Amino acid sequence: MEPSAGPWMRYYGPGLTLPRVSYFEATNRPPGFYRGKTIFIGGRPSTSWVAEEVDEFLSPWKQSRFPLISGLELNATAYLNLIRRDFLRRPSAAGEFGAITLFGLLFGAGLAWARPFRAAMGALVGVIAVTTVAFALFFGNSLVINWCLVVGAQVPVALGFSLCCRWWQLKREKEWMEAPLVDLWDGLRSQSDPSVAPNATPSTTHSSTLLTEAVPNIPDHHMIRRVGRGAYGDVWLARDALGHFHAVKIVWRDTFDDTVPYEREFRGLQHFTPISRGHPGLVNILHVGRDDSTECFYYVMEAGDDERTGPRIDPAAYTPRNLGRELRRRAPFPLAECVELGTALCDALAFLHQQGLVHRDVKPANIIFVNYRPKLADIGLVTRIVKTGGEASNVGTDGYLPPEGPGAVAGDVYALGKVLRGMTNSPGGGESETPMNVVATNQIGSEWDTLRAIIGKATADLPEDRFVSAQEMKEALLRLQAKS
Repeated sequence: MEPSAGPWMRYYGPGLTLPRVSYFEATNRPPGFYRGKTIFIGGRPSTSWVAEEVDEFLSPWKQSRFPLISGLELNATAYLNLIRRDFLRRPSAAGEFGAITLFGLLFGAGLAWARPFRAAMGALVGVIAVTTVAFALFFGNSLVINWCLVVGAQVPVALGFSLCCRWWQLKREKEWMEAPLVDLWDGLRSQSDPSVAPNATPSTTHSSTLLTEAVPNIPDHHMIRRVGRGAYGDVWLARDALGHFHAVKIVWRDTFDDTVPYEREFRGLQHFTPISRGHPGLVNILHVGRDDSTECFYYVMEAGDDERTGPRIDPAAYTPRNLGRELRRRAPFPLAECVELGTALCDALAFLHQQGLVHRDVKPANIIFVNYRPKLADIGLVTRIVKTGGEASNVGTDGYLPPEGPGAVAGDVYALGKVLRGMTNSPGGGESETPMNVVATNQIGSEWDTLRAIIGKATADLPEDRFVSAQEMKEALLRLQAKS
């Protein structure tokens, strides 16, 4: 038998586990007491000085009361192992190496593809399963496997690798989302408006080149031109068969390094589309299409107002109006407009939350105007509400992400508070200022102080210090509106 395969000594317990009697007791047993028994005769010699040889050995029960076992008991244990055939065995070196390699591949590949929570649960289940199997083999088949290497090294390393991969993926995704984007409108206007001087910068050249890209066939819609570009897709102005203008967002799979953000945007559509027409503060999704052969999907939605002409759209000069452009152009807003917009957006968010969904990307650029009314748009990150922000994917826009992470109602309230803060500050100054102290609204004198107190409560660092819901924040704004 191979040395690595055993047999190996199986200890039945710490020292003094096997029954023993003194010489005096042994000679005073009744007749027949030793029949059918194997007797080992010996003693437990003690040491009188340090250099003497000791007839005691350390057993695996190092933490027990009697960790040492005598040579006599050691021989008796080996004898019992042999006659009972319950000595321990180990797999061959090749077999054990193969099993450990298989476990490494299984956990390494399996956990790497899972989301953090599922990876943690998978690691826990794997640890319990391997430990259970190891104990079953030990007590049922006297087989010893190196399960501690799997449980103590392979599974933690695989889990750590999975978490690092997910962190790196989200980091790259956030960098992609937050990277400066080409202002397509400036490039288009320089080609169509003679009053704008030609600009031969690489960004303009790139913008005009992008217009020649193929677009999927959108039923009953004539694609006019691209009017916006986001991290997850391009937005086109289109005209339907009745002559009405719509916005069409097209998302291509090859825009991303992997399928995670692509599928997440589509899941956001699945969550949002059924309720999009249930509230006037949400952009209406009119049609969704998907073409897996060309790896893209699209959705048709109502077109936002034009920056200059409002609901009247001139395709040649159309510029979508959103709150981000409004802030750059004319912030700070008057108090009444801040309160009115804030109330409308709170109402839209409260409705979204009542459906069990969160937006996760509330920011000025994602608030459009349709018939002069603000609406929440860009719904690719919409997902189910979680208990705490850290349980959801940490995606969104820096400056509007809550400290605990997105995914909970408190995260949307925080982002909306940041939007309101931007409306009350001069352009570019809203995100660098010191956070405001949270104070009770009935202790503030002026209406502006009341509004700043509402914003301060919405943007508190701790979720428990914020409004418990968008509805509560809306009620605070309505009280302010009634006083002004």
